[in-house]
Amino acid sequence: QEYRSGPVAEDEVRSYYDSHPDEFVSDRVEASHILVKEEKTAREVLAKAGPDNFAALAKEYSIDRSNSGRGGQLGFFGRGRMVKEFEEVAFALKKDGEISDIVKTRFGYHILMRTGREDGTAKAFDEVKNQIRVKLINEQRKERTAAFVGKLKEAARYRLDSDALAAVDLSNR
Repeated sequence: QEYRSGPVAEDEVRSYYDSHPDEFVSDRVEASHILVKEEKTAREVLAKAGPDNFAALAKEYSIDRSNSGRGGQLGFFGRGRMVKEFEEVAFALKKDGEISDIVKTRFGYHILMRTGREDGTAKAFDEVKNQIRVKLINEQRKERTAAFVGKLKEAARYRLDSDALAAVDLSNR
């Protein structure tokens, strides 16, 4: 029972909407990217990158084969479509042709270039309130589950032995 979510009040939903205005704007950005596995390679590519050779560098270096042949072009995308770190940088670029610093995500190391932007409008509260309510319920459930699991671990006197875990040899598997 402890790990289940409770109801979310309308004022909580409204408060979230008011305090996160960027999440509900239909702005779109157009970008290209170069994705590499290692930070060292990303630094080398970034040192060479400019608006005139970005596409060629993407074709040569990017491991994202879904778009490297198109010069790393991703097309237009709105908020919530890309991983958080990537999205924040893409929307922060101020002008077309601007190139980001290196962005690390779970996929590797990205270098982004903004190629376009379309300003949108803010979605009305009534249009997104159910989406916000679901988000808040899921966050609440996640927090309560983590607390519940924490109590179970405490009751079981669970302790992770990091040294023993680090010493496990998985090379024969």
